[in-house]
Amino acid sequence: MRLAITLVAAVVLLVPCPDAHALAQRTFVSTSGNDANTGANCSLVAPCRSFASAMSVTATDGEIVVLDSGGYGPVTITQGVTIDAPAGLYAGISVMSGTGVTVNAPGANVTLRGVTINGQGGTAGVSVVAAGTVRIDRCTLRNLLGTAIVALAATDAIEIVDTGIADSGSRGIDVALASRLLVRNVAVTRSGNEGMKLENVAMATIIAAVISAADTGIRVNASSAAAVHATFEHVSVTDIQSVGIVYFITPSDGSINSTIRNATLSRNALDGIANGAIRAVASTPGPLRVAVLDSVVQANLSYGVQAAAGAGTVITVSRSTLTDNGGVALRQFAGTLYTTGDNVVRGNNGQETTNQTFGTITTLSPL
Repeated sequence: MRLAITLVAAVVLLVPCPDAHALAQRTFVSTSGNDANTGANCSLVAPCRSFASAMSVTATDGEIVVLDSGGYGPVTITQGVTIDAPAGLYAGISVMSGTGVTVNAPGANVTLRGVTINGQGGTAGVSVVAAGTVRIDRCTLRNLLGTAIVALAATDAIEIVDTGIADSGSRGIDVALASRLLVRNVAVTRSGNEGMKLENVAMATIIAAVISAADTGIRVNASSAAAVHATFEHVSVTDIQSVGIVYFITPSDGSINSTIRNATLSRNALDGIANGAIRAVASTPGPLRVAVLDSVVQANLSYGVQAAAGAGTVITVSRSTLTDNGGVALRQFAGTLYTTGDNVVRGNNGQETTNQTFGTITTLSPL
């Protein structure tokens, strides 16, 4: 009998017990929560107080759900996760120093939804160190001393939608090396440098964005043999101190193909820097190809559209309105500048019929 009891006890010891601290697919935070509740996996009935504590017990590709309005502190994300504040709730992160949300999750999919990040001496709002796809949805970022959203590592995709960015000491959005970038229904205002900088982004699509009150509106860079494709549609770039949209290829082994469609560029170069609304600068041979379609270039202090340098620069302007600019509407300084003859060009440099173009502007048949 004693031997049988011993054998039964041994079998019991071999049966695995449930892990009381297994990570949870869904965790919760609340202003009435307690970070000691990580022992209960920050459950619905025992939520945690901070994003960081909830993150520590959330399973890969799980969710952290905000239960009520309040501040939930900075967080470092090291795996796939969604942080979700439902509509109508305020989920704040005050950034006293450093970064509000650091994403260091190689290959993972990360979503921030409904989060407000407010700089209180902090440098960055969201910094992507490593990830697969990062989606920033319905968020607000403001008062950062550096860049609000910075993603300089190679990623599959960065998506920024329905988001507002204001009062960044450096840039509103700075993305490099992404295979795909989507910016949709985003407003960026009062940036110390560029409102948006894109460097070596393979496929960038910017739709329904408003960029205002920055030193430079949008800067697109290509270098190191990168092939960049950038589409700007229903974009407004206004009240910029220098250039509304500027393209750079340096050195000469990169390339840029870009379309600007249904855009408005107005009241740019307020500080008198003679660069105007759209400026393309390419090292020889480029190539840099820009098509401006169905757009309004109006009341900029200097040039409307200019091909500024590089034999590889080709700009085509079609079905667009260029009026009341302080300099000439179309400036071909280097490269090639085409107009399709169906543009409205009037009142530039304060005159109705003269000083509309500079350099050799080639007229093509309408597109």
